Amino acid sequence: MNTSISNPLVSVIVVNYKNYSYLRECLVSLRRTTYLRREIIVVDNETETDKLNQIQNEFTEVRFYPFQENLKFSEGNNFGLTKAKGELVVLLNCDTIVERHWLEPLVREATSEPRGFYQPKISFLDKADTINSLGNTVHALGFAFPKEIGKNASQISISVVKKEVFYCSGSCVLCSREILDQLGGLDSNYWTYYEDVNLGWKGRLYGYPSYIVPESTIYHKWGGAYGQFLSREKLYLLERGRLSSITRNYTRRSICLLLPAIIVLDIFLIIYFIPKGLATTKIRATLDFLRNIRLVLNERKEIQARRVITDKDIARHMSARIEHPYFENLPREIDHLLTIISRAMIKML
Repeated sequence: MNTSISNPLVSVIVVNYKNYSYLRECLVSLRRTTYLRREIIVVDNETETDKLNQIQNEFTEVRFYPFQENLKFSEGNNFGLTKAKGELVVLLNCDTIVERHWLEPLVREATSEPRGFYQPKISFLDKADTINSLGNTVHALGFAFPKEIGKNASQISISVVKKEVFYCSGSCVLCSREILDQLGGLDSNYWTYYEDVNLGWKGRLYGYPSYIVPESTIYHKWGGAYGQFLSREKLYLLERGRLSSITRNYTRRSICLLLPAIIVLDIFLIIYFIPKGLATTKIRATLDFLRNIRLVLNERKEIQARRVITDKDIARHMSARIEHPYFENLPREIDHLLTIISRAMIKML
């Protein structure tokens, strides 16, 4: 990307799946954006023609691409990327609302340091003073979660300058078109969930770090498509994605070191989910991952051949605690033990 251009064209890609009320509010906020060199692309999965026509008539400046089938989130974004003309690209969830000046700080950082991913400070849409994400992180065993989620913004220290994080939230991430092309876009094997984890992890391996830019702010419904609670479908996608990301992105040595802990953890998760009625879902996710292991290993081969960053360097940005809200009720003793074990595993990588 030519960094001498101070105001490059930004392509904002929004993938929608039957969330027309959220989509409209998102587009209203994008229309108010003060950064003018932008284009907005909406990829609409399983289009409901009447509802989409109403929005198209209201937002004539937006380019809409309706589909009868569901491309899902990753392939929807990849299609949008083929239509994008901008040097910079934003992947934005449809259940978000942006502030008027959200884009300028992200563009400034990306033009200053093009080899990276950038996300805004993300607060909850229905609780504007509560953090949804200040960047995202990954546990050594592959659990991915937003940093500082659920905390009141006034009670934590938020940097005023950009700060490196493990990966950027998929609800809003900006990077150069060049980076996305080099990474092959989003991995279509991640229908939704963990596509952002894999993008950031893979990008980091290729030498593209991720940053939080707190000067930029958006608001996110979080769970607008699949709900905020841990459903069977959500658990299936999360666990399938976690195991795939571990296998794709760690070195063989790291996988061998972590394998005993991964197996023990999987057994623990099955037991943990029994009273929640989710144990069979966890088992199904693991079995489906194993059925597709050949495909995962083929993709792993390419990633490992092109990586320029070691797992030791990657581990510096990992979390020793599982701070995902779906596991917030772990007994204190188990949480403490897992943290000690995790710290030891991170040091071994």
